Amino acid sequence: EATLDDLAFLRTRHGGVLTVVDGHLERFAVLLGFTQGGLFSMVCFCIAVCFLVLKPLKEDFSEIAPKCIADDAHVPTVIREVPHIQRLARWCHRYVTLSIRELNLSANARKFKILQSQRWVNTELDMARYIKLFPSQMHEGVRKYPTVVRGALKVNGVGVGFDAEARAEIIMAQVKAQEDKLKVLERLTPLLGRQAAELYGRFACKPSTTFNHQARGNEPSISRVPLEHAGEMQAHLFRTVTATAPDEIRDVQHDANPAGPTERRCEEAMHLSQRHGGAGWTHPRLVAPAASTGRVMDVLYLLRRLEDVSPLVPPPSEWATSGVPLLEEAVAFIAMLVSDSAGFKQGPDDEADDWKYIRGKIVAPDGSLNYEGIELLSGRHFQHVASDALQQDMYSAIVDDPSVHPATRAHFRAAKQLGAGAVLGIANIEDAVELPDEAFLHEVQGYLNHPRGAITLATRCTGESERTKCDYHASKLRECPPCAVGAAKEQHILTRYEHFNGTHWDGCRYGGHVGTGHTSINTHVISIARALGAAGSLQEVKLGPRDPNRAVDKESNPNQRGDGVLGNWTHSARRMVFDGTTITAVQFRKGMLGPLARGKHLATDYAEAAKRSAKAAACAANNYDFMTWAASTRGGIGREAAEWFTTGFAAKVALARSDGEKWRVRNERKRLLQQHSAIIARRNWEITQRNAWPRMGGVAPRAPPVE
Repeated sequence: EATLDDLAFLRTRHGGVLTVVDGHLERFAVLLGFTQGGLFSMVCFCIAVCFLVLKPLKEDFSEIAPKCIADDAHVPTVIREVPHIQRLARWCHRYVTLSIRELNLSANARKFKILQSQRWVNTELDMARYIKLFPSQMHEGVRKYPTVVRGALKVNGVGVGFDAEARAEIIMAQVKAQEDKLKVLERLTPLLGRQAAELYGRFACKPSTTFNHQARGNEPSISRVPLEHAGEMQAHLFRTVTATAPDEIRDVQHDANPAGPTERRCEEAMHLSQRHGGAGWTHPRLVAPAASTGRVMDVLYLLRRLEDVSPLVPPPSEWATSGVPLLEEAVAFIAMLVSDSAGFKQGPDDEADDWKYIRGKIVAPDGSLNYEGIELLSGRHFQHVASDALQQDMYSAIVDDPSVHPATRAHFRAAKQLGAGAVLGIANIEDAVELPDEAFLHEVQGYLNHPRGAITLATRCTGESERTKCDYHASKLRECPPCAVGAAKEQHILTRYEHFNGTHWDGCRYGGHVGTGHTSINTHVISIARALGAAGSLQEVKLGPRDPNRAVDKESNPNQRGDGVLGNWTHSARRMVFDGTTITAVQFRKGMLGPLARGKHLATDYAEAAKRSAKAAACAANNYDFMTWAASTRGGIGREAAEWFTTGFAAKVALARSDGEKWRVRNERKRLLQQHSAIIARRNWEITQRNAWPRMGGVAPRAPPVE
């Protein structure tokens, strides 16, 4: 009872957290990082300070309005003449006295900081001349007075002050402290394993997360240089964990690099969120404008209700000429978002409700910026909406640009499918999603569109059947790519791009290994069906001939089979037969790469069409519904399976009777996609391991040029 009454969160020695969900105490694991402690006693303390300290001060010093963050008090004061300094000193004395008398707490006067601009040094209003008017405190036998700070002061982790360089130095000091942590993680990578190291890095060390507070607390012009350095640190760690090449994941990236983007766009794949086909290691400088502007949007509502602050904040229509860098940069970012961001105009993939609200407020009917609506955006997750829109812009700039290599465009489209690369977004490692280092490298390099480090120019296929050998076999493919491969009349040209991508080993049909993971995928489909309330069994379902209106013929009308049967009588009176298949995500075959690059089709569309053509009519003749469970080698699932999966879980979420139940259902959905992705990743590596030789250890060589 005491725990339920007093604690919001509790960090335990076993790495667990206790929290209240739907009125019940629940415990869940936290495997890394720290948990914010929120005590009911802190609420009691804040209320006590308000009534016993701040209220009497307000009655006696009506012109001084302190701002408090929990137990930290800030007293912004306008000083125009010496009596104002004297009155502020009396306020501080009274604050110390009330804290001791009413709360039995020391206010630690020796730790007081007085922030004043450098321009007032040696003037009549120089605070240092009057420092002995302020309360003091004995410490180690010495009387200590408050400190006068001229440049910038670190307040709640953020630099506040009159000197832009000093504020940037506060951020840089934190960046350099974080750099030591990243270097430690780099050195521990061989001991932890690459998958675990990536997990620790993404959650506890990734600068775009760890420095979001600094990005929100400073305008982008202040945070740009420190966050650029943080991005370089992130690139070093990411290259170590993923064994990627420095000419594909460079230290200086994006618009900061005069060389422009790389041909494979690996850096974009690193920075994009998983919803947009990336690994989620966003460059911290890229999120800074949305973070800083988001802070302004979130606090503007409160500032308007502070009588001493509101007159100092002009209406948004005047921000561009206000002379306040924070407001100037915020309104410039909002204007860019409204006029130039296609992702914001069309609507981001996530935060749909907030996006509709925000767009409805700040976009006028003629498409221009509505300044008055800016005042109404507090609490609407502006940073999330803006960041998601910019992510969509980065993704579209790749897939819609005809000058980008078609295989790169096709890759990013495949990487955005539901479930693609989900194993790279896990929050904890368990047996169902754990990957050995070699398989992890094979998967993450493929997901980044990076040359596979296991493959060299000398690597050839070892696959062969009883009668023949694979066209990529060393005995047939004697030349070095780029070269012709196969005996077809119109020969396929194997480029270095395709060769180093390992595309052939995504689905080599020689050696009997292409079926690796097939049973695991089908078994997983049964698990998903049961999670959605359906009955399911894994069995070879005999369906009869492909065309039920004609006699069986081994060549023209063969018998068909399914991989399993699903049934849910509350949804359909017919049972459903499903058939699983895995297809190479980026097809280099003639006639396929172009449509994949343009987004006309996904590779899974071809697989679904082939399966439906072969088995749908036979299923209907046996009174079955039919579904193809098509998976790409990036781990994404096809449209048929995705519709069944998303519809089923949407219905399950709708039936949830509490936030706690919705939370559990969404986590179950995410976990099932991650497990599916892990099965595909193991399959891909297994085929490569058995059929590709010679191989390197996964460490990437210098990237070859793209033809």
